Amino acid sequence: MWSSPQEHIRDFFIKTTLDKQYRDATADISATIKNYSSTTVKARSVTAMLYNGSIVVPGATAKGEAACAGAGTGNNGGPVLCG
Repeated sequence: MWSSPQEHIRDFFIKTTLDKQYRDATADISATIKNYSSTTVKARSVTAMLYNGSIVVPGATAKGEAACAGAGTGNNGGPVLCG
């Protein structure tokens, strides 16, 4: 049996765009954080790092932060998405 935390990454997407030589790429990363609890939470941050085997690729770390305004329960008592 498995249970996720009340607040967790619900989904994430990674889209890469290669250059014309198919050598370098740009990664577009997005994540949806879901809060199933009735408690409003403070801003959270997500960090993405690119690895080549077990080595972090220099300069390929991205960090994002978002305030989840109104995160908690919605008007109908259901959870609110933040992301």
